[in-house]
Amino acid sequence: MRTRCEWLFILLVTASASSCASSKYTAHSPVSGDQVFAYGAYRHRVSVTIFGANAAGNRSIDLDGIVRLSGDMVRLVALSPVGTTLYRVTDDRKTGHVEAMVYAEELKPIEDRLREYYVLLRNVLTARSEEEWGAAPELRVVVEGRDSNGHPQRFTIEHAMFRASIEVTGYEP
Repeated sequence: MRTRCEWLFILLVTASASSCASSKYTAHSPVSGDQVFAYGAYRHRVSVTIFGANAAGNRSIDLDGIVRLSGDMVRLVALSPVGTTLYRVTDDRKTGHVEAMVYAEELKPIEDRLREYYVLLRNVLTARSEEEWGAAPELRVVVEGRDSNGHPQRFTIEHAMFRASIEVTGYEP
C-alpha cells in the first residue's frame, strides 16, 4: 500500500509531464511565442524516485500521465499504475482559476497541498523559455534530449524530496 507521501509525489510528477496522444512520438509543432512546450496533448512515461520515502530509504515508481496544453487551459490527468484516474486538474490560464478533482480517497486529505504543488509545476508546463524555469528555485529542470523542433523530449525535474525522469512518448497537436 502506498503512503500519502508517495501518492502526492506520483501526482506531482505526473502533473509536470503527461499526454493523451498516440503512442508513436511526433515532434512538437514549432511554436509561435517561443514556448518551451507546444500546445497540444502529451503522453509521458515518468520514473519517480522519492527520497526517504520509507524506513528502507528511497522508493522508485514508474507511471504514465496525460497533459493537454492550450492558450486558454492546462488540463492534466494523473493515472495510477493500472490506468485509473487519481486526480484531474483544469487550469483556466485566463482567470487563474484551478479546479482539481481528487478521485483517490488517499489523496483527499491533502487536496489543498496538491493544488499548491500543481501551481509550482505549472511554471514548467507553460514557460515561454527554459530560463523561466528558474522562477521556481526549489525545482531544477535538466533537458536530456530534444525532438526535431528543439522541444524537450526527455528531461528530469529535481527537488529536495524527489527526482522525476520524464520521457514524452506521444504528442498530438
